Amino acid sequence: MRSVIAICLGGILLSAMGCASSKTFVLLRHPETNKVMECPGETGVDTGSAAEMKACIEAYRKDGYEVIYSY
Repeated sequence: MRSVIAICLGGILLSAMGCASSKTFVLLRHPETNKVMECPGETGVDTGSAAEMKACIEAYRKDGYEVIYSY
């Protein structure tokens, strides 16, 4: 019985860790067109979104965009 309770509590803690992650965004603006784009991501959990955000930022930088804000 104790092992069942421990397993349930462990599952609850693991799912709560996922809730502890937070969304982050990077805003980029093109200096000529003033068009603003956003690259979203997530911190706190290793979901691969940090790599996706980095790839998003690099793709826009290749097109001439500059990072203006990160939150």
